[in-house]
Amino acid sequence: MDKYSILKQYYGHSAFRAGQEALIDAILSGRDALCVMPTGGGKSLCYQIPALLLPSITLVVSPLISLMKDQVAALKSAGVPAAYINMFSCNCGLRLSDVRALKWKDIYSDNGTWKVATRMKKTENVVYIPLPGQALKWLPDTERNADSNVFPELTPYALSTHLKPWVKEAGIMNKNVSYHTARHTYATMLLTLGVDLYTVSKLLGHTSIKHTQRYAKIISQKKDDAVRLIDNKL
Repeated sequence: MDKYSILKQYYGHSAFRAGQEALIDAILSGRDALCVMPTGGGKSLCYQIPALLLPSITLVVSPLISLMKDQVAALKSAGVPAAYINMFSCNCGLRLSDVRALKWKDIYSDNGTWKVATRMKKTENVVYIPLPGQALKWLPDTERNADSNVFPELTPYALSTHLKPWVKEAGIMNKNVSYHTARHTYATMLLTLGVDLYTVSKLLGHTSIKHTQRYAKIISQKKDDAVRLIDNKL
């Protein structure tokens, strides 16, 4: 299968728009490429077609969550295997077991603030976590029945199928990257933004602040590294 047959089979077009073919050829030849196109110019096709032709996994980094969801849904409906990394836990700190058990009735609005109420499987403690707008953006666009799971597709099989190959393709060899890494990201991000250790401990549902102190060591190291930059530059 070549780029023209893919264009016809999956996108229904017989010819490329201006600039698309040159960009696709550059990617397929292994060269770095920069493309600037207007909205609706067909940028997505320029990396989706090479993804279907190249033997390895293609990782796309996009800041637009809604676009990411729409593109994955469209690719799946066309018979193309695709998935996206959901960053919900990076913005609320819930463990994998808690996210998998999360139901729509657990998410509610309290005086204008969206929160999630969950009984953490590890500690059996019930915690109430405010959800920032960034977390709400990652909620799936599905029918929200009270007793339905929010993330029904989040299974161990899905994680092993998508996450592990992505980590390998990204060249991350010496780090244990798992779903739980999102929880670490949440804690480190809060401390970096200046949130106190006690509050972070409560947001994570820790039974003791000593479990949260390890993240403070990371922030201290970041401060040391930042100061060393002065000596390296001057």
